Amino acid sequence: MNINVTEGKPAKEVALSPTLIDGLTKVPNRRYFDHFLESEWKRCSRLNSPIAFAIMKIDHFKLLNDHYGHQVGDECLMKIGAVLNKFGKRPGDLLARYGGEEFSFVFGNTTIVQSMVVINRIIYAIAAHKIPHEKSPTKPIVTVSIGLAMMYPDRLNNVKALIEEAGKSLYSAKANGRNGVVFNYDFKQISAKYTELSFNYYEISRLYQSKIIPERLCR
Repeated sequence: MNINVTEGKPAKEVALSPTLIDGLTKVPNRRYFDHFLESEWKRCSRLNSPIAFAIMKIDHFKLLNDHYGHQVGDECLMKIGAVLNKFGKRPGDLLARYGGEEFSFVFGNTTIVQSMVVINRIIYAIAAHKIPHEKSPTKPIVTVSIGLAMMYPDRLNNVKALIEEAGKSLYSAKANGRNGVVFNYDFKQISAKYTELSFNYYEISRLYQSKIIPERLCR
């Protein structure tokens, strides 16, 4: 991929061409995501700072398509894309379409606590649209499941490991009944249900105070 990025600067400072934008959702596509995550990983490695990565999947999207039709499914994806375009404005952040009904988030120089604050707002924003999904076993509106992981880039880990850990977290979020988030640090997982959409910064602070989340991940 021929994109020049100035050394030490976030990859997002490069203007995106239409070929790097998903045509349906209007968010960056998988091609640009792959480049951005690799560049941001290297930048965070140079700065000795954390990087967080999340995968978000629309719950029971196949049931939505089967019941309402693919046009409504596309409209749902477009609404989710419009929500995501309101977030990730920092140069080191990216919210992109990962594939199908999955979206990916990259938060450079960001801890678990800081990432969860943004993710909480995203989930609130999606729920506020009240997109109908009457065939969903979870809720009669569209909900999402999110797997989040954070690492300090070094010689012992890599981008592939970060993606794998976020994928494991997403799998756990789905296994826990969906409509929630599981976040992973140092290969340990913590689950947070979003049934009442009440998991926020104060809840994360409580987990930190109870020693569930180490201070290192809250800086």
